[in-house]
Amino acid sequence: LAFSKFSLGVHKKAQNSAVRGELGRMPLGADIAANIIMYYSHIKNFSNNSLLKEALNVSSLNSKKGWTFKTEKLKTYLELASVNKKVLLSTRKQVIASIKAIYIEQWEKYITSEDKMRTYRTFKNRFKCEEYLSMVKPEHYKVQTRFRISSHNLAIERGRYCRPF
Repeated sequence: LAFSKFSLGVHKKAQNSAVRGELGRMPLGADIAANIIMYYSHIKNFSNNSLLKEALNVSSLNSKKGWTFKTEKLKTYLELASVNKKVLLSTRKQVIASIKAIYIEQWEKYITSEDKMRTYRTFKNRFKCEEYLSMVKPEHYKVQTRFRISSHNLAIERGRYCRPF
């Protein structure tokens, strides 16, 4: 996220949702969640005499503190009923698509509900990388991006961070 802000030429207090929206980038946690679910399903498909499968079974006895419980909760949240070995590749795509759909839905709610995103939502209504980023020189798109996501030096923006006397 810090690199994304740097490459867009915005300050560190710029809205994370706006930066991700301009670049069409998902949070790294989305890939991590997909990897967790895929590893969990991989272990679940081991034979019962496997040491790793036995460790998973012991972990599941740990009620609400264990990795197994949290992974099952994540699968429920993502509406993934079952993940089995036969459809591992398509299931990975399904997991990633589910995570992306949930993130985009939350992103859309955020940009429509936050006052600071008022200007941004006049320019942006879909989560995708903006075309202007690849069409113009960096010094030009940085100015445009600052204006779009309210990360500029106009008085209305500077006033957000100044303390009244």
